[in-house]
Amino acid sequence: MGPMTGEIPAQNGESSLPGIPVQTNDHTGQSKESNAKQIPIPFPVDEQCVNYAIRLGRALGKFAAGNNCQTFADDVLNKCRIDPRLGHPKNWVSGKI
Repeated sequence: MGPMTGEIPAQNGESSLPGIPVQTNDHTGQSKESNAKQIPIPFPVDEQCVNYAIRLGRALGKFAAGNNCQTFADDVLNKCRIDPRLGHPKNWVSGKI
């Protein structure tokens, strides 16, 4: 997630200003940065669903306390969480969430 210009905010502790339009941006290589952290996901998720949800250039509304990188990641994981009874995410219908 970042501004429509494609930058990756917060890499140096900065974030986008409230109210600016945001989208999914390319974070290739960011996991190798010294300040990157890996947090285990305690439940199975559908990779195809996640890839669809984070596709590049997807408009995500305006940056706000309730619409930021953390809430976006949480939303994607919850929408793409595999329901053990169904064998796929509840919200996964025809490749869309």
